[in-house]
Amino acid sequence: MTNRCVIKVGGSLFDRKDFPMRMFTLLKTEYADQQVNLVFGGGGIIDALRDIDSAHAMNPHEMHWRCIRALGLTFDLACEWFPQTTRIETSKAFESHRNCRLTGHYLIAIDSFYSRSDADALPQDWTTTSDSISALLATKLGINRLALVKSCSEHQLTVEAAADAGIVDPVFPEASRNLAVTWHFL
Repeated sequence: MTNRCVIKVGGSLFDRKDFPMRMFTLLKTEYADQQVNLVFGGGGIIDALRDIDSAHAMNPHEMHWRCIRALGLTFDLACEWFPQTTRIETSKAFESHRNCRLTGHYLIAIDSFYSRSDADALPQDWTTTSDSISALLATKLGINRLALVKSCSEHQLTVEAAADAGIVDPVFPEASRNLAVTWHFL
């Protein structure tokens, strides 16, 4: 059986010049001969939306879905940085991928598996970020391993301590409850 995992890459890494090479090295050294399902956070793009919301008190539900649409931009960036990966961009492609047990690296567009119809899965507001959405991805794929790649320097974190420190969203401890969560700090 293929060793499978989900890796969520923090968007705060995007402005580092060595990020693509360091990420490629991580994948090559620690995740060779596995099925790796990659999802990317939003970084500064989402921070800009957060600033707008702070200034104008927008509808939290609608801001959540604006952020999901904005994650399409980080997916596009990831496709350019990692052209050797297989792209999963549509819900139809995602449904086909759910049963895939082939090794390799797969870039998963968040809107290929997460939509407004997932209303009961996660709160649709600022308490849910791409961290919890990546846990939902692992659950939907039937994968019990989730790795978070972050820019912070904390190394001995529990999921709860990471939520308390604001490193992951407050929903993440519950969303990842049945997952083996590991950390990588670049």
